[in-house]
Amino acid sequence: MKESRGERGQKLAVLVALALGIPVLAWAGKVPDWVTGGASAEYPAGKYMVGIGRAKGTGNEVKDRETAENSGRAEIGGQIRVQLESTLTTRVAEEQKYAQTKHRSKARTRGTQEVVSDIMAKVNLELEGITIADTYYNRKEKQYYALAVMERRVAADNLRKFIAEKREAAGGFFGEGNSALKAHDAPRALVNYQKAQNELVQLEGKEAMLAVILGRPVPVAAEALTVWKCQAAMDQALESIRFVVQIFEVNPSMQSALVQNAIIQGLRQKGFNVMDNAAAFRGASYDSLGNASVEQLRSLPGLRGNYLILGDAEARESSKMMIGSTPAYFFLTSAELKIVNLDNGKILVNEAFDWGDKTKCGKPSRDKAASCSLERAGEFLAEQVSQKVEEIFKSLE
Repeated sequence: MKESRGERGQKLAVLVALALGIPVLAWAGKVPDWVTGGASAEYPAGKYMVGIGRAKGTGNEVKDRETAENSGRAEIGGQIRVQLESTLTTRVAEEQKYAQTKHRSKARTRGTQEVVSDIMAKVNLELEGITIADTYYNRKEKQYYALAVMERRVAADNLRKFIAEKREAAGGFFGEGNSALKAHDAPRALVNYQKAQNELVQLEGKEAMLAVILGRPVPVAAEALTVWKCQAAMDQALESIRFVVQIFEVNPSMQSALVQNAIIQGLRQKGFNVMDNAAAFRGASYDSLGNASVEQLRSLPGLRGNYLILGDAEARESSKMMIGSTPAYFFLTSAELKIVNLDNGKILVNEAFDWGDKTKCGKPSRDKAASCSLERAGEFLAEQVSQKVEEIFKSLE
C-alpha cells in the first residue's frame, strides 16, 4: 500500500527527532503502561521517582506538549512536598525534644508545626536531574501525556553535595559566634549564630528531602549542629546583651513612665535582657545625661549594661475646646532618643522625633489627655527602637 504524503512527513519528523535526541511523541500504537497504570516497568519505583503529566490539546502541539512535560515535573515535586512535610514533622519534633532537654532552648516555645511551616516556606523544591523519558498523545481524548522521571541516586548525590556545603558554612558561622562570645562581643556572636541558623534551616529541609528521595531516614550524628543548637546559642548571646532604658517623661499633670515601659516591653518581647538601673539615674535629668560624655555615662554608679537607650518625651498642650459644657484638652508628644554602646563608647543613634497629629489625643482632663498622647508616642518610639536595634545588629554582619 502506497504511503500518503502525510505519513511520509510524519516518519521523517520522527527520524529527525530521534537524530536530535528529542523524546518522540507517540501518536499511535499500543498505549504505554505508564499512561494506563501510572507506573512504568522501565523505571521501577525503587530507583526512580515518576510523574505523569497531562495537558488537553488546544491545537498548539509545541505548547501543549510543554504543558504536559511541566505537569509531569510538577507532579514529582508534589510527591516530594507531601512526603517532605510528614518527614520534617517527625524530624523537627525529635530535635526539639533534644534541644529542650540538652540545651533548654527557648525554641521550645514554638510549636512543631510552626517550625515545619517556616522550613517548608524556605526550602527550594526544585531538583536537578528530572528528565522527560516518554510522551504520548491520545487522539480520541485529544490529550497529551508526558512521563517525567528522576533517578533517585543522582538526585541524592546532588543533595548530599548541597548539604555538605551548607553544613560547612553553618559550622563556620557558629565557630565565629563562639569566638565572639568568648571575646565578650555578644552582639556579633548573635549575628553569626543567626547566620548559622539560616543555613541550617535550608539544610533541614534538604536533609528531609534526601530521606524522601532515598525512601528511608537519613541518620544525623547526635552532636551535629542543628537549628536548635543555634537557637540555644542565640538565647545565651541574647541573655549576655544587656540594655538599659531611661526615658525622662514630661507629663504636666503627673509623674509617669509610659514611654519607657513601652520600649522595655518591646525589647523583652524580642528576647532582649533589659536591666533595672533606676538607681543609676536618680537625681539626673535628660539634659545632664544627654550632654555627658560616654566616659561619664559609664561611671554612673550601679549602671550595668552594654547599650544605653536614653531619651526624653514631652507631652504638651496643643489646644482646648468646649464640647457643649465639657472642656476637651488636646496634647501632642515629641521625643529625643540616643542609643549608646557602653562597651566601645560609640553613639549609635541620636535623633529627634515629632509625630505631629499622630500623637494628638483629646480628653476631658489634662492628665488623661497627656497620658493618652504619651502612650501613643510610646508605641511609635518602641517601634523605632526595635528597628534601630535590628539595624545596629545588621551592621555587624
